[in-house]
Amino acid sequence: MKLERFLDLHVHAWPDTYNRRYTIFNLGEELKANNGAAVMKSHLMATTPLARTAREMGLPLFGSITLNQYNGGINRSVVEAAIAANGPDHSSMMIWFPTLTLPSNKPKTKQTTSHPVLAEHTVKYERVSENGKLRQETKEVIQVASAFNIPLATGHSSKEEVYMLIEETEKQKCKLMITHPFYQCTNFTIAEVIDMLSSSKNVYVEFAVLMSKIGYDRHEDLVEVLKTWGTDRICVSTDFGQLKNGTVTEGYTEYVTEVKKAAEANGFDFNQKIADEICYLNPTAFLGVK
Repeated sequence: MKLERFLDLHVHAWPDTYNRRYTIFNLGEELKANNGAAVMKSHLMATTPLARTAREMGLPLFGSITLNQYNGGINRSVVEAAIAANGPDHSSMMIWFPTLTLPSNKPKTKQTTSHPVLAEHTVKYERVSENGKLRQETKEVIQVASAFNIPLATGHSSKEEVYMLIEETEKQKCKLMITHPFYQCTNFTIAEVIDMLSSSKNVYVEFAVLMSKIGYDRHEDLVEVLKTWGTDRICVSTDFGQLKNGTVTEGYTEYVTEVKKAAEANGFDFNQKIADEICYLNPTAFLGVK
């Protein structure tokens, strides 16, 4: 099964903490050739200026910032700088809450750091909460995101922190993506995922191709959510960019093919319309692409 179009909200590209298969050039050209688009994510730095350059070259890329200590952490000034670097065209972008949050949240996949300085000097871990409450800095970032209509993602926050973020983003009327909810830092159940979607129209949920490849979720999990809940605010992204994985386009094709097989085995019609909704229309709505 091949997609007619897609918008990947989660692709890792150079520069990043680990070596990547993609730069703005080869990623952009691949997407352009396959009627795709993507948000570039980096644990290391804001990708908004790179994405702006890519768009000026006619490449379908959007930027983001991940609020790790490498970037200055959870800080409204850091976010404002990333917004400014995104350019005067008010193009869409994303803000990710920290991904370097706990030693236990390191990925299963073995990867090589992109520069010796990153291996020699351990960065401070960054959290959205302190003493059981959201930090004031976290609330200020949400305020900025709301003011500029920029969607947020939970990153590698804990389960308890995700619920705090849902509550605060609902107050401030800001969209929030629950980043790969079955990953080890949250371990959400399917029932909890559906409850989160039911709790707020601002909540979106990501199903990442990478997570199915490394064993954190199954294709059947997406099928069950689609059967029980429907397609509303469900987004499929790849979380690709690792040297050992294939291309984004290959990842999508393989994933939707396997989901279709799982759906058929469970008596569910996973068709092109549903695939388009969760791989393109919903991500487009979340990102607010004009």
